[in-house]
Amino acid sequence: MLRANCTGRAATCAFLYSISAATRDVGATEEEIRTALLRPDINPAMASEVLGRLREGLWYLRYRDRRYLFTARPNLNKVILDFEAEVTAEGVEEALRDWLERLAGKGGGVFQVVIAPEDPRNVPDRAQPTLVVLPLDAPDPREWMMQAVQFAGEGLRTNRNMLVFLVPETARLAALHAAVRRWLALREIVQSPSFKELERDDRDQVQDQWKDKEAEVEALLRQAYQDIYRPGDGGLARLSVRSPEAIRAKSFDQYVSQALEGAGILLERVAPEYLKETLRVEEAREVPLSQVSNLFTGVAGQPMPRDPQRVVHQAVAEGVQQGLFGVRVGEQVYVRQEVPEEVFRDPRAVLVSPEAPPPPPPSLERRPLTLRVRTSAGLLYPLLQAAQRLKDLRDASVLLEVHDPTGEMARLRAELEKLLQDYGCTAEWPEEP
Repeated sequence: MLRANCTGRAATCAFLYSISAATRDVGATEEEIRTALLRPDINPAMASEVLGRLREGLWYLRYRDRRYLFTARPNLNKVILDFEAEVTAEGVEEALRDWLERLAGKGGGVFQVVIAPEDPRNVPDRAQPTLVVLPLDAPDPREWMMQAVQFAGEGLRTNRNMLVFLVPETARLAALHAAVRRWLALREIVQSPSFKELERDDRDQVQDQWKDKEAEVEALLRQAYQDIYRPGDGGLARLSVRSPEAIRAKSFDQYVSQALEGAGILLERVAPEYLKETLRVEEAREVPLSQVSNLFTGVAGQPMPRDPQRVVHQAVAEGVQQGLFGVRVGEQVYVRQEVPEEVFRDPRAVLVSPEAPPPPPPSLERRPLTLRVRTSAGLLYPLLQAAQRLKDLRDASVLLEVHDPTGEMARLRAELEKLLQDYGCTAEWPEEP
């Protein structure tokens, strides 16, 4: 009640001082309004609060030359609110997407950047580091990311380890929408024909507010998009950002790149010792070069090379020259020597132990053969390549048995049954004890 009385007295004071035939010194100064409010029960600090509310709430009150006065023309607050009322929700969403494209960056020669796709399946499946900026309105970001990790288009995703997600904090969404709405209104005022009809002080205020609101929108988006996730063993792993350079980054792609580099995830090169240990290149065990590449592109939780193909070729060449392992193509084995570039393009190329014996000569007599392959669900690329080579064996049959100890495969049952039925395949789902 006391604040309402003070507001009314302050407005009355400004109104009375506005009634004047003079062209100068029209209106009440702050000191004159404070004097009008002077009462034993009023805190002097309350006057400043009242004046601020007057400037924001009264549409025909102006503040000019350090004086408060009423005029017959609406003030700037009324103009801004009128323009803001014309801003649609669709306009706000479109502006937010434009802002995301401006802040996301172009990838910096490392990432392909995917900005707010409507469907997680629309994220491209490429053997290249891929930065996915999640939509601001994603209802369940974790489920959204899991869908992107598992599926691409109508099939399964092959290059899971190439994904990295930038996830927004939804708590800032309301403030961000309000700031973008005001920013759009101010931009429309500046671009409207009526802008030139405003008083010079009002034009300057609009320009200043537009710049301030633009800075606010950018700051809110940067604060919202701080959380980085990438696929890990059994799910998603959140990356803790500690690099000062990442925090000061000018764009999202720089922020993520520097954060991954600081965590030792985004690599320029891979040590050949890591290949030997991870792939267990031992005697009598061959590892196709395609599987070496899939280790970094398809196996979640592995390091992320900037350029997977170049990094793998470099690590294999160094490992061969150091004698850590060899490369076999047919009967030719390369150990402690340079590996010709065409070897990396040969689908027969495999990593072998440096002491591996040469392959036995092929038998001339053809006998029935059975091929059994055991691998994990996260390493299906070799099966896809094998299927391409086996498709010409018209008399051969294939039995695929998938063992899932977690039971998670039950979620895919309907989708898999439809797929297999469409191609005339029989499927059984025996219950395990």
